[in-house]
Amino acid sequence: GPHLEAEELFEVTAQCFDSFHERFGIRYPFGDTYDQLWVPEFNHGGMENAGAVTFTEDLLFRSKVTDADRRQRAMVIAHEMAHMWFGNLVTMRWFDDLWLNESFAELMGFFTTDRATRFEGGWLDFCTGRKAWGYSADQKPTTHPISGEVADNRTALLNFDGISYAKGASVLRQLMAWLGEEVFFEGVRRYLTRHAFGNTSLADFLAALEEVSGRDLEQWTESWLRTPGVSTLRVEQGAVVQTAPAQYPVLRDHRIRIGRYALDDGVLVAAEPLEVEVSGARTPVDGLAAHDLVLLNDGDLTFAKIRFDDRSLGTVVDHLWKLPDPLARALCWSSLYDAARDAELPARVLVQAVLNNAEGETDTGVVENLLAQSRLAATAWTTDAALGRALAEKARHVLTRTEPGSGLQLVWAKGWVSITDDTAALRALLDAPPAGIAVDTELRWHLLRRLAVLGALDDADIVAEEERDRTAAGQRHACYARAARPDAASKAAAWERVLRDRSLSNHQTEAYSQGFWQHASVSVTAPWVERYFDEIRALWEEHGPEVARRVAHFLYPSTHVSPEVLARADAFLADDSLPPGLRRVVLEQQDELRRAVAARKLS
Repeated sequence: GPHLEAEELFEVTAQCFDSFHERFGIRYPFGDTYDQLWVPEFNHGGMENAGAVTFTEDLLFRSKVTDADRRQRAMVIAHEMAHMWFGNLVTMRWFDDLWLNESFAELMGFFTTDRATRFEGGWLDFCTGRKAWGYSADQKPTTHPISGEVADNRTALLNFDGISYAKGASVLRQLMAWLGEEVFFEGVRRYLTRHAFGNTSLADFLAALEEVSGRDLEQWTESWLRTPGVSTLRVEQGAVVQTAPAQYPVLRDHRIRIGRYALDDGVLVAAEPLEVEVSGARTPVDGLAAHDLVLLNDGDLTFAKIRFDDRSLGTVVDHLWKLPDPLARALCWSSLYDAARDAELPARVLVQAVLNNAEGETDTGVVENLLAQSRLAATAWTTDAALGRALAEKARHVLTRTEPGSGLQLVWAKGWVSITDDTAALRALLDAPPAGIAVDTELRWHLLRRLAVLGALDDADIVAEEERDRTAAGQRHACYARAARPDAASKAAAWERVLRDRSLSNHQTEAYSQGFWQHASVSVTAPWVERYFDEIRALWEEHGPEVARRVAHFLYPSTHVSPEVLARADAFLADDSLPPGLRRVVLEQQDELRRAVAARKLS
């Protein structure tokens, strides 16, 4: 079809094959063909069937996309191909080790795209986006060890989360840094060769790494894989101080680099970085004083939250764009977002940092993450509407100054659309876009969905758009737009369709759920808070586990940031007969809402 872009797909696929043949020392093991199928209404990004990988058709782009979108697609291709060796040639014996299958493929997706393809910046994306998912999952009440006992396949499915993917990949990356890259891959080669066409456990993988490295990995395994929770690293009085959450008080060993930067003539200039082995609660380190910015975990090689001292925080908020290393900047952004999410840093400080510095970022994936995170901070984590207006004004200003037709212009335009309340300006962009902005199918729907959220799109408009775009994607956008409109009749109709209409596809049901709760319509949706807790169990029991999980997640009243909703959720969770999967979804959504309540108190 016209959207296949076969040349790029063949190029990336061939580059990944060459890289894996070299890394793994074993030729592709499943015959003469390797098929990649793009499937409508597929519930996942990809699935690694031996010799015939299935992908969601959303990875075939029908509108203009950024290099970050193409990089993401390349990473999914590399991830699924890695499974041909790690997962298919050698297969885990039981569900409790499936995390290793996904964590390794996740690591190889980023590693291989970075080393073997034209797409740069994957580790920036990993730092600001993917790891945020891992940090978030590991701080929820439903966290679990990377590796632990799994009773059955349904439990295994629940554990396919930010810990199995992002945290696991981060921990394997730390292990690679500790053992050395060549030693790590020699161990992988030995593991794959020894167990080809067989079943294995984590112990088999670790045994191969121990043989090659000469290191005993038992303590590493116990602290990193068997215990949940994320440590926090900070600088205090000439030492790196490590703390752990009270319920998981494990202090892990970290091999990290410490960056030290001085503001000099408008640039943050790096001193010689320090290579440090952090162990226990306090690791004394010489040379941490008298720097404008001290950056722990520079290079992002371990999985730990980092916090800034006061001087470094001031430098980051006011001068981050003057730091030349994009990965160091990404790590600073990650820390600011995480501290705001923990209600340790006011949301306004994160937003101010974005207003001051985000224009200096050139990677479209990083900018997209920053705009999404600051939009969340400005809407969920504060009641100060001026912050959202400031973000909208900044995005509008930057998109007019950015190179016409560039991916950055597109990202800033989408970011502006997502937060502005100016319906006249949205209509103007729709009808008379500035130079470089092509209002193609996806950008048009993005604009229309925002107009729907703001109450500026009626049903006739949505029907007309469906006629223009008679595709599955068009139907999904229309479902979202109908649910997003801020009037009680639209909300009632959307709610009924999600709960009662079995003619909808899985993706349409999900789109209605995603569109329902909006900060712009919070005054209208109050009656549905109680209905969620009254009706979600019946919906859970009628749908398959994947659709039920997503709908229960998206229909949780996340825009009603109040202690009263938290109390209602507590009462719901007091029912011991709740299905475990539903309990988990509500616990996780309640954790996000509790964070928002705490953040609003701080701001």
